[in-house]
Amino acid sequence: HDLLAEHARSLTEPAERSEALGRLLDYFRGGGADQWHAQELPNLRAITQCALERGQFQHGWRIADHTARYLRMRGHRDEFLAVARLGVTAAEHLDDPHALLPSLENLANAHWEAGRLQRAMEVADTQRRLAAASDAPVAHATALSRIGTLHGMFGDYRQALAYYQKALSGSVPDDTVTAVVLGNLSHAHEMLGEFDQALAAATRARRLREEAEDWRGWALATAQEALVLARLGRLDEALATAARAVDTAERHDDAFGQAWACTDHAEVLLAADRPEEAYRQARRACTILADLNQPLLLTMAANTLGDAHLALGEPRPALDHYRTAHHTAERIHYQRQKDRAREGYDRARAALALPAVTPDSG
Repeated sequence: HDLLAEHARSLTEPAERSEALGRLLDYFRGGGADQWHAQELPNLRAITQCALERGQFQHGWRIADHTARYLRMRGHRDEFLAVARLGVTAAEHLDDPHALLPSLENLANAHWEAGRLQRAMEVADTQRRLAAASDAPVAHATALSRIGTLHGMFGDYRQALAYYQKALSGSVPDDTVTAVVLGNLSHAHEMLGEFDQALAAATRARRLREEAEDWRGWALATAQEALVLARLGRLDEALATAARAVDTAERHDDAFGQAWACTDHAEVLLAADRPEEAYRQARRACTILADLNQPLLLTMAANTLGDAHLALGEPRPALDHYRTAHHTAERIHYQRQKDRAREGYDRARAALALPAVTPDSG
């Protein structure tokens, strides 16, 4: 209670308070395992803010860094954005790119996952320029990859491809980052209809994740590999691969990975003309996303669920899902999914012999 806290402060000397605060900041600076973060979650944002207010910027950015990464993994998007902002504020007080670069990466990711794509682009470009000036190849490749992803979401996959290739052209001494870029490269090739190149990149990404025993990342890379196999008509392989991706994400308690893998699995099932199973996987993805503030993935899952309804001959419920996808994609400027939602909405209305209207008005 505030009165108890005020009374406690009145019983201490300034030097005692400073020493106690130092011990508290040291405790939180190091972070801990998932269980520790879950237990301390109500305090983490407050202690980061406290570090900033007391001028303890080294403690502030480090606490914000591990806290932001935990919040991202657990889907706490609003808190993720708030803590990432605090981390950048703390790091900006230090003349140290090793503090500012990871803080900028957290903030770019937070804006991206919140659907604030233009702000994500601005922050990622700041990260790119600082990384280039600081000779930080991993941060530079990460920033280039994020910029490429954003160009793809705006609908320019050729530009996205160029950024991914630039990210991979230098020496990146981090296989995890390389795997992320390869996964993104695969998606861009897929969107451009270049399926052989897409498969090669996805397979390389999956193998790197496997070598690192990064099973959350492995599930995402494997889901992408399954999707490309389906595009190539290798449906038996695609179905088995997609099922493994879903199972792995589930076993590792990765809600985001499950939603992503289920969405891709649904796409593979639709390609295999198994709409009932596709509906179940897409519905499962949307159910998971109901607990995650993740508009980017929601647009994809809602569009896939609409496609499953259409494939089942159910155009009326399909309209609702396409409308959700269109509204969300328009809000966050995700052009590819906005176009996809509009196309699906038009097909659903045509199946109902209804005149064409925009999803927002219909």
